[in-house]
Amino acid sequence: MIPRVPLTFLKEVPVTEHARASQRTTKRPRRVAPVIPDVLETVARSPFLHKLGSTLAHPPVPRKPSWRGWIHAGFTPIAFVMVLVAMILAPTVELRVACAVFGVTGLLLFGVSGIYHRSYWSPRVTAVLRRLDHTNIALLIAGTYTPAAIALMPDPTILLSIIWGSAIGLVAFRLVWMNAPRWLYTPLYVVMGCIAVAYLPQFWPVQPVATIMLAVGGLAYIAGAVTYALKWPILAPRTFGFHEVFHTWTVVGFICHYIAIMFAMLG
Repeated sequence: MIPRVPLTFLKEVPVTEHARASQRTTKRPRRVAPVIPDVLETVARSPFLHKLGSTLAHPPVPRKPSWRGWIHAGFTPIAFVMVLVAMILAPTVELRVACAVFGVTGLLLFGVSGIYHRSYWSPRVTAVLRRLDHTNIALLIAGTYTPAAIALMPDPTILLSIIWGSAIGLVAFRLVWMNAPRWLYTPLYVVMGCIAVAYLPQFWPVQPVATIMLAVGGLAYIAGAVTYALKWPILAPRTFGFHEVFHTWTVVGFICHYIAIMFAMLG
């Protein structure tokens, strides 16, 4: 038989005070926090990045010249008085109504243009005002023809049918294709306005002054169309750009045609 050996050597060895003290003073290694997430969070909260993101989401709008829109906005009440005088002095009801058509289309053009160009609108409002601004050009051309043709022609039905049909077609074209290139739609306005050239020999015997002023006003509008298409000249980039020159030409053209209508009715 195998003798039994006492297992006293397996008993727990008493821990001395020195060992306990060394266990208490021994520090566990600290867990190092990850550095990269902290850096990324700091960068993400950076004001520079916030400003950059805002700029990319909403690009800055180019600054308009200081005169942008003021020419048409300032001329709107003047045009109202001018048309009111024409309606009062019109010798017949038919001409009074024709002058009202001329006045409404003129006030729409100058009023909407002033509102559109003076302020910085949201993209949705800008799209609406831009459509109105461009379609009003065709309406004013037809509105100008109306009293002039009635006053200078014994039967203006054919001419006015052509003009108003062209205006409706041009309005529809601009509403459907608002982003058409300038070189395409600008000549269409010019062609529509130049239809009267074929009738100038018929106007001349009736009222020479009115005929001359119709031609001068048409040339002013053509000069404005060329300025708009070429985006030239830019007289002062911060105050008076090419668009202000274009608006000036339209005011000159309107005044010339107003004089022509007054001579056609009263001369």
